[in-house]
Amino acid sequence: MEDAASIFALLPRGTTAADIPDRLALYEKIRDGRAHKVQSLTRLAGLDLNDASRGTFNSKSPLTVAISLGSC
Repeated sequence: MEDAASIFALLPRGTTAADIPDRLALYEKIRDGRAHKVQSLTRLAGLDLNDASRGTFNSKSPLTVAISLGSC
């Protein structure tokens, strides 16, 4: 669904055939970054948190934790 919305936004009515390769390259760049973030946050969601690490985990944003763990 998100992919369809992204493509819809990047290829509005009136997009010329000459513009399509550049717009699809932009779509791939945007999608790649988003996919990596989702993968990292999914790994975080699967962590087995013990009592000691749970407090630290809950006090930070998921992205901050992902960066500190080297997931991003």
